[in-house]
Amino acid sequence: MLLDEDPATLIHHTIGNFNIQPDKLAVSRINESLSTLQQARDLRLREAENSLKKLSRTLNTLQNNHQETVQSHSATAHSSLIAELDTQKFRVAKFESAATGARAAGRGWWGGGEEERGRG
Repeated sequence: MLLDEDPATLIHHTIGNFNIQPDKLAVSRINESLSTLQQARDLRLREAENSLKKLSRTLNTLQNNHQETVQSHSATAHSSLIAELDTQKFRVAKFESAATGARAAGRGWWGGGEEERGRG
């Protein structure tokens, strides 16, 4: 095949006629956008990692506190305390019932009448 022009000149003219400058600018803008998106993604990832670390520390602290509380809790001592408080509650209720009944009968809360208190 015989060419009228030098092949290098033909290649140079062909490349020049393609006008790839707008494509280069578009690729450049895309690269900038990708870079910006990557930076934003990295920032969000760091923030999420920091939040996760903070939550992990909080979880560990709460788990340790829970474990210490469970270990320090004595079911026997708790039951004993509840029984003692119930006993006191019933004593107070019995005393209150007796005092209310005595007051209703016109006697003092100790069970004596007016004359026993020196007011008769």
